[in-house]
Amino acid sequence: TLADLELADLSFPQLSRDASGAILPPSRFRELSLVTYANHDNAPLALLYSQGLLARNDDPGGKADSDLAALTAFAGWEEGLPESLGDDLLFKLQEALFRTRSRLAVLMASDLLGVPIRFNLPGSYGRGTWSDRLELPLHDLVRHPVVRPRTRARLRIDRGRRGRS
Repeated sequence: TLADLELADLSFPQLSRDASGAILPPSRFRELSLVTYANHDNAPLALLYSQGLLARNDDPGGKADSDLAALTAFAGWEEGLPESLGDDLLFKLQEALFRTRSRLAVLMASDLLGVPIRFNLPGSYGRGTWSDRLELPLHDLVRHPVVRPRTRARLRIDRGRRGRS
């Protein structure tokens, strides 16, 4: 295994489950790994959450319900399941990612900003893939009245992690 070879792995909390289906607690992630929610093959949180809500409506009590419950439990969210991924839940999910033991925790721009932009759809070709763009350059987006509080919250988490080896 990569652990035996002392090589880093790539971990996605929503895919890292124990036998009961719960997402592994932050303490169970390997230190020698990169942990993130999204990449070119995995949907960003805003899209993952909204798709989960839609699937939940089609199959109440089904897999989508348990997936959303696992995700919110990983975040330490103790309120009922929100009807959208608001700033408070987004912050808790970001915070949970950075609480893992992993040396590298990374948010894709879409997960930092809480937007449902998916840059690639696995197995797709043509105009629809690798074509989505942020509406504004990042330096302008971080000044946007909706986005600014999200990035400021992210900076508070980062300041709390300083000094961690």
